[in-house]
This record gives sequence, C-alpha cells and structure tokens, in this order.
Amino acid sequence: MRYEPHDYQQYAISYIETHPVAAVLLDMGLGKTSITLTALNDLLFDSFEVHKIIVIGPLRVSRHTWPAEIEKWDHLKGLKYSVAVGTESERLSALQKQADIYVINRENVQWLITESGIPFDFDMVVIDELSSFKNHQTKRFKALMKVRPKVKRIVGLTGTPSSNGLMDLWAEFRLLDMGERLAGITPLWASEIEPFPIRVTTKRLPSVEHLGDISTVDGAKVAPVDIITFGSPCTDMSVAGKRAGLDGRQSSLFYQAIRIVKEMRCATDGKYPRFIVWENVPGAFSSNKGEDFKAVLEAVCSVKDESISVPGPPKGKWANAGSIVADGFSLAWRVFDAQ
Repeated sequence: MRYEPHDYQQYAISYIETHPVAAVLLDMGLGKTSITLTALNDLLFDSFEVHKIIVIGPLRVSRHTWPAEIEKWDHLKGLKYSVAVGTESERLSALQKQADIYVINRENVQWLITESGIPFDFDMVVIDELSSFKNHQTKRFKALMKVRPKVKRIVGLTGTPSSNGLMDLWAEFRLLDMGERLAGITPLWASEIEPFPIRVTTKRLPSVEHLGDISTVDGAKVAPVDIITFGSPCTDMSVAGKRAGLDGRQSSLFYQAIRIVKEMRCATDGKYPRFIVWENVPGAFSSNKGEDFKAVLEAVCSVKDESISVPGPPKGKWANAGSIVADGFSLAWRVFDAQ
C-alpha cells in the first residue's frame, strides 16, 4: 500500500529525523507506528545516521503490530526485521539474525540487557508505549537506564503520557533525555569542584558552563536563569555525621548560594531567578534542635524580605511538608524518597 502521510504525520516524521530525542504523543489510531517506521527507514537508508534499532513494546504489539505495519507499506519493503519474543531460545535466535530493526516485548528488557549475553549495541531505541516506563523503580526501567548513555537516538510513543498525573512524566523523560530537559528547562551553568561530577556533567550535558568554586561565583556576572538549584553538602546536617549544623564548614555553603541568588536578583531588578530549589537530607529538620531549618527558611525568605522572622515548628518538630505564603512570594518544602 502506498503511504501518503497527513500533515501532522509528516511533521512528526521530520521531527524524529531531526531530533536525537523525540516523543510522539498521539492518540490510538493516528499512526504512531507508521510515522516512526518511516523515520527509521530514512535514518537507516537516506541519512545513514543509525544502523541497528531496537523497538520495545507490549507483547501483542511487538509480535503482531510492528511486523504487520512493515509488511503493509510499500516504502518499507526493504526493511529487515526480527521479532524477539517467545521462549528464551526463540528470543536468542531472533536477536542473532541479521536485521535493521529488532522488536522485543517490554517484559524481556531486563533479560536482554543483563542476562541474554547479547551485546547492547543498538544505536537507536524506540519505546512503544512510553508510559510502560513511568515507574523508575521497575527492573525494566533500571536496566534500560544502565545502557541509555550508549544510545545515540531514542523515540518514545504513547497516547497517554500522564494517565495518573504529571508525576508520570518524570521517569519517562529521565529515560528519554537523561534529565537534560524537562518542560523546556535548559541547564546553563554549574558550580562544582569535584572532578568526577564535572566529568559526568560534561559528558551528559556538554553545553553546561562550569564555574568552579561557589565562593568565587558572582551572581551579578553569570548568565541570568529562571531557576537556581543547589544542594549544599549535607555532611554537617546528616544524622550519620558529626552534626556541626548549618555553621559547619561544608553545609554553610548554603549561604553562598543565597548570596548568588541575591546578587542576580539585584543585577536583574528582581527578575531572575524566579525560582530556587534547595535539596538536602531529612536530618536538616532536627539539626541544632530544629534551629538550622528555621535559619534556612529565614534565609530563603530574605531573598524577598530581609525583615521576615519564621517561627519555630509546632511542638518543636518540623513536619515533613509545609509552606509559607507571604506578600509576593511563597515557599514550600516536602520530603521525597530519593530511591
């Protein structure tokens, strides 16, 4: 059958071809599979940007839908594919065949990566039903994340990216772009002195400028940003440490971040940053009998109003979640499971 894509389908095809990380969010029946296969065909045989592709999908979709779509369209007749479903011996046999596209069901992703003995040398991954990877704690998610840095191109397909709410998107987009961008967020610079984190950031986010020691950073001179995130060393606040508190040599770097925020806001007439995000350990609540977290809240509030005094916690203990709403700004905190 001759393939004549609609305008929206042609747009999606072009987007996949021109973006190493892509998500096609279309309802059922709007041609996500044919769109993707057309783009794969072009990437394989026109631009030669990929050579070996793996498609991960639900069992029925992997076994029937992808092969049927390849066989259906005239322009895809040259594609060689192999479907790796069934028993272990059947999967191994399929993966050892010469093909352009390999199709496997999502239940066998962990097996493929950690148990099959087959090298994960695919330079492109297609995830058919991206929402299958919305839980970062599943074995399939963790296995795929291990090999994600090896993959040059990735496409996620789904019609329901956030069926249970926006929190579904975090793991999905972590898998797609390894956290580089979410909702249009582009990291511009970072302050770090340890060699290994700098190497990781340089590899995964090559556009990020490294500013070095935070104590030498001038918030008025660096590029203004909408969001400044900082996780001052937790050593002095952690229940596992000596609990020197916010005045400790490492945890006191928190105040350097607040200084930078104030300098940038002064230089931009209060326009940037619009948001600040501080991350630390739950021990911050109890450090110095709760006084350190009170000092953190007051320091954050001082970005907008130096005169604000924050009362201590009810019954002497900070809750795991709370908020402060003031004139022209608000502040909130919450404990999350880091795993």
